[in-house]
Amino acid sequence: DFEAKQEMVTTFESNILDNNNMGFYFDWVANHNVFRKNILTGNDYGVYHDSQWKGDTYNNAFIDNEVYNNYYGFYLGASVDFILLKNNIFNNHAGIRLEKSYNNTVNQNNVINNTYGIYVNGDNNTFRRNNVINNTRGIEISGANNTIFHNNFINNTVQANYPNVGNSANQMNYSTLV
Repeated sequence: DFEAKQEMVTTFESNILDNNNMGFYFDWVANHNVFRKNILTGNDYGVYHDSQWKGDTYNNAFIDNEVYNNYYGFYLGASVDFILLKNNIFNNHAGIRLEKSYNNTVNQNNVINNTYGIYVNGDNNTFRRNNVINNTRGIEISGANNTIFHNNFINNTVQANYPNVGNSANQMNYSTLV
């Protein structure tokens, strides 16, 4: 396990974290970190963060990581302004799970062969240019004002489930459903 603790501002690059309970574990106020070109495999959680009872964690970026054969690829709870960019996320139970998280950006990821490709319980998250392929459920969202724009949903058993919650609608625009 690798733990990012409070008040760290660091780049974590080119690590291999396998067969752990948690690959990367976030303390409740680990802000402004960059995780790049890491391999996270065979863990219960590839990336785990959940500070719902302690306060939000802000501005962490995951770029060009390989996240596979974990139970959860990314489990992010109470995460704000996180960026997931150009990651390969495959063969997990849940590829990306955002729980009570908001204002996150998920761009240009390959989310392939998971049970849940992307599962979101949160508001104001943006999903752009992701390839969501061969999952049991492509994307499932509960929350408000989430934007799903220019994604490819291909050969998922259920492509997208995004019910409107409250008075605010989630929006799916210009995405390919095949």
